[in-house]
Amino acid sequence: MVLLSAIVAIVSPVGMNVISHPLGEFAASVIGVVWTVFIGSPIPIDGGSMVPPTVNLASGIGLLPLIVLRFLFVFQLYRLYNGKTSRRAAISCGIVSELFLVMLNIPNYISSILTPLFNEIYLPLPFLLLIGYLIIRIYPPFVPSTPWERHNQTEIHESPLTE
Repeated sequence: MVLLSAIVAIVSPVGMNVISHPLGEFAASVIGVVWTVFIGSPIPIDGGSMVPPTVNLASGIGLLPLIVLRFLFVFQLYRLYNGKTSRRAAISCGIVSELFLVMLNIPNYISSILTPLFNEIYLPLPFLLLIGYLIIRIYPPFVPSTPWERHNQTEIHESPLTE
């Protein structure tokens, strides 16, 4: 399950950047951790040429805090299934990792409300949080009902006889 969430953390889209122009032109880009795909008609500023889908490794360097937060959520899922953290802590970490870019884009949200001429809005796409939540719901981690039950479970998993 943790491997699946790590793959989703790298491959899934992080968000969508939507740009509108007063002349009715529209452009958008779907942003991944190490890839970007441009959609829509070009904004007249860029010379009128369509930008092809690109893999932009430099954007991955710029999104390094986001990459760290996404893998921190994957690590929290790992800890959850090893009985070292709670569901609440794991899901909270996932929410914070998805809200990171939203918090960085608050000035863009405010300026898009105040200036109707040229708007640029970031929309988060919380695929990793959704997949992590579904994994927890479908395959719930073992939760001990008594302190000695957790102790016995770790002894069973660490015993060389059970391998």
